[in-house]
Amino acid sequence: MDACKTTPEKSVSLTQKIILSLIAGIITGLLLGYPIQGTELVGKAFVMLLQMTAIPYICVSLIAGIGFLDKETALKLMKYGALVYLGLTAIMLCFIYLSAISFPNWQASNFYSANTLADTSNANLLSIFIPSNPFTALSNTHVPAIVLFCVFLGVGFMSVEYRNQSLLFFKDVQQAIVNVNNLILKLAPLGVFCISQHASASLSKEEIDGLVVYITSVTLITFVLTFIVLPGLIASITPFSYRQIIYVSKDAMLTAFVTGHILVVLPIIAEKVKKLINQHLGAEQNEYNLAEVVAPISFSLPTGSKLISLSFIVFAAWFDGQPIQGGDYALLSVLGFSYLFNSNYGAIPDLLNALNITSGLYDLFVIAENLIVRHLGGIIGAMFCVALTVLTTVACAGIWQFHFRKGLLFLSLTLILFTSLLFGIGRGFEIISHQYQGYERFIDRNLMFKPVNSKIIKDPVDETLTEDKKDTLDRIKQRGSIRFGYYQDALPFAFNNKNGQLVGLDIELIHMLARELKVDIEFVKLTHAQTQALLRSGYLDMASGIPLISENLTNFSLSIPYTYEKMALIVKDKQRSEYKDLSIVSNKENLIIGIPGSLFYKEAIDYAFPKAKIEVLTTPRKFFVEKHNIDAMVFGAAGASAWTLVYPDYSVVTPNQELSKIPISFAIPPNDHRFELFLRNWITLNTNNGNIDKIFKYWIEGKN
Repeated sequence: MDACKTTPEKSVSLTQKIILSLIAGIITGLLLGYPIQGTELVGKAFVMLLQMTAIPYICVSLIAGIGFLDKETALKLMKYGALVYLGLTAIMLCFIYLSAISFPNWQASNFYSANTLADTSNANLLSIFIPSNPFTALSNTHVPAIVLFCVFLGVGFMSVEYRNQSLLFFKDVQQAIVNVNNLILKLAPLGVFCISQHASASLSKEEIDGLVVYITSVTLITFVLTFIVLPGLIASITPFSYRQIIYVSKDAMLTAFVTGHILVVLPIIAEKVKKLINQHLGAEQNEYNLAEVVAPISFSLPTGSKLISLSFIVFAAWFDGQPIQGGDYALLSVLGFSYLFNSNYGAIPDLLNALNITSGLYDLFVIAENLIVRHLGGIIGAMFCVALTVLTTVACAGIWQFHFRKGLLFLSLTLILFTSLLFGIGRGFEIISHQYQGYERFIDRNLMFKPVNSKIIKDPVDETLTEDKKDTLDRIKQRGSIRFGYYQDALPFAFNNKNGQLVGLDIELIHMLARELKVDIEFVKLTHAQTQALLRSGYLDMASGIPLISENLTNFSLSIPYTYEKMALIVKDKQRSEYKDLSIVSNKENLIIGIPGSLFYKEAIDYAFPKAKIEVLTTPRKFFVEKHNIDAMVFGAAGASAWTLVYPDYSVVTPNQELSKIPISFAIPPNDHRFELFLRNWITLNTNNGNIDKIFKYWIEGKN
């Protein structure tokens, strides 16, 4: 009897599972419109697991790779490898930074982010690059310092008599880490689903439009660098033809594109390049098996697949409404080179933070990275590794064949063509209909929780009227309502949304307080000049956020702070770069600084801007809508971000030296210690249980 023939079931590859999970997550998020509970936690856990193996792998691969070399070969490798790597990196960065040309002239602005306040001026660059204590560098993830330590340790092993036994241990650890990484990758479908579901549930149309712009730009950069610039460069300065380079690279590029991982193709690249060199020189010249060393070491460096992620920082700065300008590119290059020793998932948040770009855009990076960019990075990463390995090996062998004029003409024509394509794409996106939605996203927000009954009193009674002098809590209970004073144009703490409903952070907090006291709310619209008398008379129970500064302490009784406002500057978009350095701004002649009366802290302003003329504004709106000669307005960073959503032609600037950080408190009736103690405990309770943080993220950071 013939044996039954069965066709083996076709298994679904990991890459296919990841893509299917990504699509499922995006669709689920868009259909539901809200994140599934727990997806954010699982997504973060997955990213942390991916980051877990990065540092150990860098350490053991560098120590083993360098430790096996002899001194003469190591010197050649260090000399030529560094020159080739820096040259290739410079070429890539040039093309990446040119990608900004493809970004259309769309209006953009964003909600406040804690990163708006990031202060990088005090960063200890020496501790990042030089490991005075390697264990501290490891615990603080100072990747450049870790790499430097491992390089020195590898060099130290070169002169150890019986090094092979020790270095083989590092090789075994390296393979073990690769095995662990493969195990973690099996969780990728679940992790990618959770990340994409959580992120896509929060995506606006504006963000989807931005993703299209970014992915189009990255695709063009990848194609030009992979199939034109890098192979053309190799062909112009080595004995090998363009066709030979593509032939050597094609298997590695295809595998890297499918898997999205450069690590898995390093052995392929090393073997193919070794054969190519041996065909030219003869297999007996074993010293040119440097390909087997250069390829693994290149994985520890910020090469093509990592450098391409810097294009997201260029995009994110544009999308955030504050495009990178001038000297910022030099800062991005230095920081990018440093941080990208780590994984992309670890480096991008650090770079967003360092360049004061909204951290919420990281979700867009995760979606784009898993959707296509990681696979495009595999292609450019494989070609970059081939270029680095071929050019370094050829340099060590001394078989350069320079065609200077040919190479220069090739690069020049490529740059012209590339720039023209980028310009055309940018203008094409401008033709496509795109509507600025930052204002709508801000003004459409309703209260987070179910509101209590409330009414608005636009004209408070005579300030001289004094109510029954019971303490505030008794008066609230007797009246059946809490009487809360708020100010016009107090974005994002108190304002009217699109439906005319009074909303904002302070308003949400008072609804929460009234709900717990089981009373209604009477909102009283008032001016700052009325506040003190109405509180003293007992007419008002509380008033909206008052800066806790010495001048206000003499005029008001204030609760403990419920939030903090760091000071920032609001300027015209085109003038943003002029206000980066506070030491330059503060010494500027004929500078006119505007500041709302509620934030006027004369001592601090005089200290920060000793030569400036100060204009006190009754409302921030005057700075945006009236003709004046005011150069910049000092404002709380959270409020400043809200105003730039309404007026997107303006930007928030945080100079490289910090301005004051001011606590914000509620004003309360004087000499009512019982109510003051009650508010102290209530604010402390809701700070500790996270309620105030949730409300802050909703109203200030724009989270769903």
